[in-house]
Formats: sequence, structure tokens, C-alpha cells
Amino acid sequence: MKHHMSYLAQDCSHKVQKSVIDDSDIVKRMSCGRTKTSAIVNNVLQPFALECVVAKLQSGLPFAVATDASNKGSRKFFPVAVQFYTPTDGIVSAIVDFYEDPFEDSRSVKTELCRVMGEHNLCWKNVSAYAADNASVNFGVNNSVYQKLAAEENPDIIAAHCNDHILHNCAKNALKLLSFDVENFVMKVYSEFSNSAMRRHELKECFDFFESEFHEVIRHVPTRWLSLFRALDHVLAGWMPFKSYFLSKGENDCSAYIWGILKEQENELSPEDRPTVFELYMYFVHFMMSEFQNHILKLENSSTTACDLFSIMDDLRKALAGNLNDKFFGMKVKFALRKNYLPQAAVDRFTREAELVYDRAIKYLTKWFSFEKSPYRCYAPLSLTTVPQPPSLDDVLEAWMASPLKAEVPPDTLQKEVKALATAFDSIRSCRSTSDAWCSSFQKENAPTLLKLVQFVLSVPVSNAYVERIFSVMGNIWTDERNRLSLEAVRSELMIFFNLNYPCHQFKDVVAENRRLLRAAQSDAKYH
Repeated sequence: MKHHMSYLAQDCSHKVQKSVIDDSDIVKRMSCGRTKTSAIVNNVLQPFALECVVAKLQSGLPFAVATDASNKGSRKFFPVAVQFYTPTDGIVSAIVDFYEDPFEDSRSVKTELCRVMGEHNLCWKNVSAYAADNASVNFGVNNSVYQKLAAEENPDIIAAHCNDHILHNCAKNALKLLSFDVENFVMKVYSEFSNSAMRRHELKECFDFFESEFHEVIRHVPTRWLSLFRALDHVLAGWMPFKSYFLSKGENDCSAYIWGILKEQENELSPEDRPTVFELYMYFVHFMMSEFQNHILKLENSSTTACDLFSIMDDLRKALAGNLNDKFFGMKVKFALRKNYLPQAAVDRFTREAELVYDRAIKYLTKWFSFEKSPYRCYAPLSLTTVPQPPSLDDVLEAWMASPLKAEVPPDTLQKEVKALATAFDSIRSCRSTSDAWCSSFQKENAPTLLKLVQFVLSVPVSNAYVERIFSVMGNIWTDERNRLSLEAVRSELMIFFNLNYPCHQFKDVVAENRRLLRAAQSDAKYH
């Protein structure tokens, strides 16, 4: 399951083992072909993988519910994922269901979520947040899944928007103000080489001529968060060979859009230290996208918590505002503008457009992420690995009041718990993540009131990246070669893959110590 192998491999593997290890009585008695493998996967390992998660959720832990839709052909599938925190395991993300539904309206999604919660005896009052992408069906003002959940199930549920999508849309909307469409240029470059081995070979010859390391052309997908930066980065890393290739094609064989950009260099390539006006736009987009890339990678990191979110978003806003104030568009652009070789009118237009891009990005970010009224601002002092000092009692109380716990008055013991945290702060702040730091803290000191608050805050996702990973793994499982897999089999494999987080050799020890699991695998009942 961990390596997405076909069940057909089991028909061969045990025969090979019997042939190679022919002196072992144990191996001689082994038998596990595709039928038995399928039965163990669907009726033993999948229930075990689900039970491990549901048992913890039924204990009353606060947890977030996340979902999204993805198509495979003409079929539409929805995973139901959860996120929670325990002092022993840290932040845990897992799958509790994976179902098919042709409808994607808010009522259908909400109904299915309630079905899943009911089947596993999970209570909506323990749900801290609803996480999904930022489509109106999920977070619209009037008739969305979130509005229905808040009105009918839990009024304190948090709308955990996907902040990765916010940053992606922020950059995309801001860059629309540029005269040169760099995004379109990158896609035109990719289309030139994507289906032609001969053109790719000719491009490699250009790289050899310039004695440069060859860089593959990467596809930019407009709906993907990280692809523009990486695609543009590869183009700029070999920009001189790319220019040489397109100019060698001539006007008749080169894309009209690309030729319109490069034709002024037909007789002589501009040196790297004297970029053209269009190249200024490319360098600026590359520099700006690197800022977004760095922050999106932080958000996508599985160790990033709701405590870290505000500082990440605020850091990006300050970076954009600082660049706008300093009129800084990247070092390559700055050095080029210092040489005063470009027409002043073109420089003025570029500067004006770049400033407008920064301004629109800041406004978009401020519109879609509430910096002043966001509960994440109150949670920020709980980020033990990034704050310069331990949270004070007032900081903890502010986070308490920004959570559903505000209806309760915390006990007097909270003051002692905060003091104990301050004493241990220097020893735990060196941990790799906020989650690890809190786990270390709770192992050192018993702090039940702080634990209640931290379990709520760390259960809130900061993006929809986990659900996107589920779809990615689904694509690895449900390939063209494995197109006869049933929905039940795919659900089982996904739950095993994500919920049982053991290396293969370590899982052997888990199985050996679990007699109940072994009896289930040996029993004929697994075929039913």
C-alpha cells in the first residue's frame, strides 16, 4: 500500500520466495495472492487504519473537518479529512472517509459530512474548523457549506480558508497590471518543446554552445500554486540559450508572441548585464514570485500551525510594502536601471506598473486576510519557536477569548501553568516546530488548561494542502494500469497510506504485537 503496488505482484512474489528460500518451512507454508491481499486490505487493514483515528476523535478532542472535490473522468470524489493534536503524537492529519457524489452543491456536501460524522459517532460540538478551498460553495456569504454548518451544527466553527489559494490569487491578480504577459510567455515557451524531441535537441545544442548546464522546460499550470515561479526560474537560468534558439528559428518559424518580444535582438543578443525592457519585466516577476514562493512553501509545510499563520501572512505584507516604499524590484532590475541605457519613457512605464502591482497585491492580501480582526493574530503568541519570549498570561487569555472556550472562565491554575511554561521556554524553543515545542512542554509539565487551548488552536488547518495531497496520491493509486480498482479499494488504500504512518519495517513490529489484528488476517471472515 505504501508503494502503490498492484495486487498482481502478490501472485508472483510468494512463488519467487518459495523458489529462492526453499529450505524454510515457514516460507513453504506462506500463501497470499491477490485475492487474499485484497481481502486483508479492505477488511482488516482499512478498518484498523480507520479505528486508530476514530477512537481518538470519540474521546472528545477538538478536530477540524476538511473536504474538497476532484474529478476522475466523469466521476466526482470527495475525501473527508480531519486534523487534531495530542501531546504524544503532535498534529495528526488523517482520512475518515472517501466517497463518490455527482453533486457539489452546499446542501449535498453538508449532508454527506453529517452522514460521515453520524456513522462514526462524532459530535459537531467538537469540530473546531471547516477547511476547504475558497470556492463560494464552501465559504460563500449566503448559501455555503460553512454557513450551513455554523447555523445548523456548531455556531463556533471557524472558517479555515485555504491561505495558499489566497496567495496564489493575490499574485495572479496583481500581475495582470503588467503590460507584458510573462505568464503567457512561459506557457508559449513550454508549448514549443513539450511535444518535439527535435526541438529539445536543438535547444540542448544552444546550451552546449553557451557552455551552460541544460535546464528542462517546466510546464506552468495556472491553477497550481507554485508552478509559475519554477517555470520562470528554469527559463531565466538558461535565458541566453533560449534567446539564441528562438532567434535562430526566424520570424516565420517562431511563435509570433515570442518573436515580438525578441525581434529587436535579431542581429545582436543583449548581454546579461544590459537587459531589455521585457527582460526587466521577467526579472521583476521572478523576484516577486520568489517572495510568494517562500511564503507558500511555509504554509504548505505540514508543521505549520494556526499559531504561525499570522506571522507568515504579516511578513509577506510587510515585505511587499517595504519593496513598494523602497521602489525595489529585484537586484538585477536595480543594477540595470542604474546604467541609464534604456529609454526613459519605457523605464517610467515599467516603474509605474511595478508599483501598481505591489499596491494591488497589498490591497488584495488585506481584503482576503483580516489582519486586524483575525483570530490568528491572537493565536500568534502561542508559536513557541518563532516568538522572542514566552506567552504571557494576557497573551494566553486573549487566545482563550478568540476560541469557543471563551464561554468558560479558565481556572486559577492557568497562571501557574503559564509560569511553568516560561521557565521551560528556553529549553523547548529550539524544537523544530511549534507542535514539537508544545509536545515537549506538556511532557515536562502537567498543564491541562493550556492543553485544552492548544488542542483547539493546533487543530485548525492553515491551508487545504493535505486534501490536495490526497488527490495526488489517489492519482498514483488509480492509474491507467489499475483502472479496474473499485471505490472501496481506493478508499482502503488511501486510509492505509495516510493513517498508518509507519515505515514498512516498523509496521511489522506493530502487527506482531497486535494479536487481534493477526487473528483478523488469519480468519476466513475477512473474505466477507
